[in-house]
Amino acid sequence: MFRRIVLACLMAAGVVGLTACKSSSPDYTKVKGVQHQLPGKPVEGSPQLLSDEQAYQQGLAMRENGRVKDAGAHAELAGLSDYEQLFSKVLSHEISKTATPKIHKLLKRTFTVSKEIIHTMKRQNPRQRPFAVHPEDKTCRPDLVAKSNPNRSYPSGHAGEAWAVGLMLSKIFPDKAGAILELARQVGDSRWICGFHWASDVEASRTLVERTVAELMEDASFQQQLAKAKEEAAGL
Repeated sequence: MFRRIVLACLMAAGVVGLTACKSSSPDYTKVKGVQHQLPGKPVEGSPQLLSDEQAYQQGLAMRENGRVKDAGAHAELAGLSDYEQLFSKVLSHEISKTATPKIHKLLKRTFTVSKEIIHTMKRQNPRQRPFAVHPEDKTCRPDLVAKSNPNRSYPSGHAGEAWAVGLMLSKIFPDKAGAILELARQVGDSRWICGFHWASDVEASRTLVERTVAELMEDASFQQQLAKAKEEAAGL
């Protein structure tokens, strides 16, 4: 029996990636219905596809100015600790597992399930990234292209992760919500400016995360964690 289970898991991993054998978080079961609320990637000939191409061309032009520096730096974000460090600058307080354990715990919960939802959508909606459609474009970070699956453009992982962290921090620090959400939006926009995603990939991630967070907010234990995070923030 065990061999059959392992074999089935390995076969699934070959199709959808190595994360197929990883257990989902408890929250995933509660909120996974949100993935059915999105229309999916734009279809051929749709106005959205045309809009994506226009945004892509705009991104190319933006790489000629200072914005490309931030876009390139945002491409290096790889985990929750990276996002915590980024947003710490806006908050003027260190946000981390050691400095703010209650805030970190809430961010980790939101970050984890948002990432799971996004990657499920990626597997279900394969879409070529801009650099695959435009092979002459090496992006603003050619050194990172090989690490990006060319057929996993929709929705954007980085944009969704940044939005998940930003949304929760804006609830914990409402007095700085504007600056927090602006930074989260910039991280997402960096993805289409840099050439790793289409603009609609970024918008889809934000919508997906907003609906995921709305579902989480209905959970009593999540509300309790949020209250504790706010209390910790008030003491900073």
